[in-house]
Amino acid sequence: VVAAAAGIMVFLTVTQSIYFIGDRNAFQKIGRVFFRNTLGKMLILSVICTLVCKPLFHSGTGGGVQADPFQIFDMILQIVPTDIVSPVLNGSILQILFIAVCLGVTLLLLGNRVTLVKQFIDQCCDIVNHIMEYILRLMPYSIGMSIFTLITGGKLSSLGRVVKLLIVFVVFTLATILWNVLYTCLIRKKNIPAYLRDTLPVLITSFTTASSAAALPIGMDICEQKLGIDKKFITFGAPMSMAVFKPGGVIYRVVLAFGLAEIFGVSITTLWMITCILLSFCLSIAVPAIPGGGMSVLTLLLSQLGIPSEALALALACDIIMDSLSTACN
Repeated sequence: VVAAAAGIMVFLTVTQSIYFIGDRNAFQKIGRVFFRNTLGKMLILSVICTLVCKPLFHSGTGGGVQADPFQIFDMILQIVPTDIVSPVLNGSILQILFIAVCLGVTLLLLGNRVTLVKQFIDQCCDIVNHIMEYILRLMPYSIGMSIFTLITGGKLSSLGRVVKLLIVFVVFTLATILWNVLYTCLIRKKNIPAYLRDTLPVLITSFTTASSAAALPIGMDICEQKLGIDKKFITFGAPMSMAVFKPGGVIYRVVLAFGLAEIFGVSITTLWMITCILLSFCLSIAVPAIPGGGMSVLTLLLSQLGIPSEALALALACDIIMDSLSTACN
């Protein structure tokens, strides 16, 4: 329910934020800066994480890269939806964003000729935001049940073989979170304890639900009420960031690939590492913002890197911890 409501919310807020900009040149400038600061940082992080993991994990002699660029191209082409309903039902944030950007840019170019359409979208935005307020009131109960299920469900028993992998992942992810906090506070002249106190609710929500979609409305409210960011930037930047800026997802996939390659004796070559960098970057963007969304692209990652399908069982056990922490990092 949260994912579906958040999908509608993303569609409306991104569409609204684009035509609110009011000027095509301003939109192009904001778009260039945004994607440079998000996608560029993710690609750099993918390279750094790969170089750090290389000396930490031993290379085997079996397996190898099964590079098939057409699968990656097919994944990119799937960003264009076949209809406007299934992206919301399936939680495909990238497809939702594609439709929203197309509609928003069209309304921006048409200007005053589509005033009634803009008013309709504004009113729909108010309705969805009101619905999300009620959903968020139930969120603490959902978080409590998630923690109870994790502790009592016996799902942590299979993690023995991947302790090293998890330690590297946790250390790297926490270091990334710390760096982002320090960098933000330094550039924006924020007090670190106050900044952490203000942003803690969105961190807790994203960690316990493993869903960026569930944390989105809380994050948008914090950006406006606590951090004082202009609403026109929030309505564009926050939903777009939720969809494409996933540093935790990049770390997740790189470390998981190296750890499973060591466990199953896969040879880690230069070509393997380059493929790992590109796949981790591309697949992290493609992951839907829902709990367990990362598992939907894991088969492609393992097959392309020559890691046997038996590794999926261990990957599933790792996902219990890695999905929550990587979402919090995002």
